[in-house]
Amino acid sequence: MAYYPYYGFFSFQEIVLQWEQVGVFDIILPLLLIFTVVYAILDRTKIFGEDKRSINAIIAIAISFFSISNLYITAFFKILFTQVALGIAILVAIILLTALLVGSKDQHGWRLIITIMGFLVFIWMFSRAADEYQRYYGIYAFGMFTPDWWAANAAWISLLVVIGIVVAVVVSSGSKKPKSIPEIAKEWIGGD
Repeated sequence: MAYYPYYGFFSFQEIVLQWEQVGVFDIILPLLLIFTVVYAILDRTKIFGEDKRSINAIIAIAISFFSISNLYITAFFKILFTQVALGIAILVAIILLTALLVGSKDQHGWRLIITIMGFLVFIWMFSRAADEYQRYYGIYAFGMFTPDWWAANAAWISLLVVIGIVVAVVVSSGSKKPKSIPEIAKEWIGGD
């Protein structure tokens, strides 16, 4: 797109490209993200005591600067969060379609299905990010999220999922009235 400074027109694509060139996406955003997460963890856990926000902030700043000094970490964040945006878009589409097609009285069972689909999208998202990271940099970010690993171990993972469901049903049946899997899942995800 053309930039016409004479008339004051500009393109948002050019702004994003300029931000990318000055390092907003490679340096500044990962720095802010890591700082925020580390500071929130330190502030919430109160490792250094009550009202030690200045110490928490200094430690969070130091950790965030150390982490962005490693180019592989910033590259992984860049790849990961593009996949996160794609995963969120898929989940929003699923939720909108569910709300459109299912009445408000019938949504109890669909909450479990949406939760399961969200978990699957989460795994898919990390798998795509790790695969893309490995393709560009030749480094496996997470060994278990590679497509070869999933293909080789799908049988026993499925078996573990089935065993987990059976155990959940058996454990919940200790009450007078046995609960079904959707009732158990509804309790776990806080349904009505």
